[in-house]
Amino acid sequence: MNALTKNWMPALAAIISAIASGMIFMQFGGFIDFPRWVLGILAFIQAGGTAALGVTAKQFNVTGGDVGQPSTLKALADANQAPAVGAAAPKTP
Repeated sequence: MNALTKNWMPALAAIISAIASGMIFMQFGGFIDFPRWVLGILAFIQAGGTAALGVTAKQFNVTGGDVGQPSTLKALADANQAPAVGAAAPKTP
């Protein structure tokens, strides 16, 4: 599963914000002359897209969520993991 289909909400928010930003750039770069009301809508979409990106960037259980990390040596062994080099290993009970 690729990142775009797994995290479709932040990707959609980023695409919408990027399109609005591109259209604003075209206006102020002198490429297209949009009416003022269109610029107002674009600014609103850009701000909303950026805010939506912040809200959806941490989706439930996609990049951690409620999935904990192994906290004991037995849990590390059960998960077939080892402590990272230089990291403090969990204490044995």
